Amino acid sequence: MTLLDDSPVRVSGAGRTDAGRLSELAEAAAELAADLAALTVTRPVPLRCIAGGDAAVTADVVFAELAGLLAGHPTFRDGALGVLRRHDADRGTDFVGTLAAYFDAGCDVTEAARRLHVHRNTLRYRLQRIEQLAGTDLTVPLQRFTLELQVRLHSARQH
Repeated sequence: MTLLDDSPVRVSGAGRTDAGRLSELAEAAAELAADLAALTVTRPVPLRCIAGGDAAVTADVVFAELAGLLAGHPTFRDGALGVLRRHDADRGTDFVGTLAAYFDAGCDVTEAARRLHVHRNTLRYRLQRIEQLAGTDLTVPLQRFTLELQVRLHSARQH
């Protein structure tokens, strides 16, 4: 068996081998085997290997790569979105859906409001409330991008 750096790993044990001890060891070995079967160690694959070269890298490939990288990091993946999801669940709001429509409309308030069947001012109010709850500023590109990535990852996990 090898791990990340390809160095060999050896598992061994020592102790008495009476019948009681053997049954304990067999049980421990079965648990270890189950744990090892569930363990997956992955290495990031360079995007050019996936897409056939830098020119062929598409948004879908980049998104899939980011989703894979963030899958094991729920804090980074959810972040401010977690606050909004909890608020939606507790209060019956749909701030996550509001953000998805806003991002899908290219952050165009008029178009997003049309898609949501609400007035532009209603959407503006919701976006302000989202900013307050999430502690983010949608006018700051990096903060907006981070929240959009979280929304899209959440949406991808739901489908």
